[in-house]
Amino acid sequence: MEQFLFPTFPPIWSGLDVQALSVLQGSSSRRMLFSAFDAVVVTLRVALDAIFRDVFEIVVLQFLMVSRYDLYRLSISCLTIGWWSFLAFDALLSNFMLFVFSLSFGCNPSSCDRV
Repeated sequence: MEQFLFPTFPPIWSGLDVQALSVLQGSSSRRMLFSAFDAVVVTLRVALDAIFRDVFEIVVLQFLMVSRYDLYRLSISCLTIGWWSFLAFDALLSNFMLFVFSLSFGCNPSSCDRV
């Protein structure tokens, strides 16, 4: 069955086959030259991709890392400043409330005992 679908014939050489063989060999050598050129192009492309990836990692990712560090440092300083300003505001507010509370009972804050 396989021989019927794919028959095999013995090679028969003639003058035309020799001409075709020389043409095919020329085509094959051109094809090999073209594939060598393709290999050089692919190699250069891979090298450029590796260079661009390294440059991307150096420039972009390290920039983001530095900016995240700056944001972290900035957030710590903002939290510290915010905490101290909250404490200062709380101290001022509690003193003001104590002053208002003591005035509402009609006593002088310096001479007034515990209410």
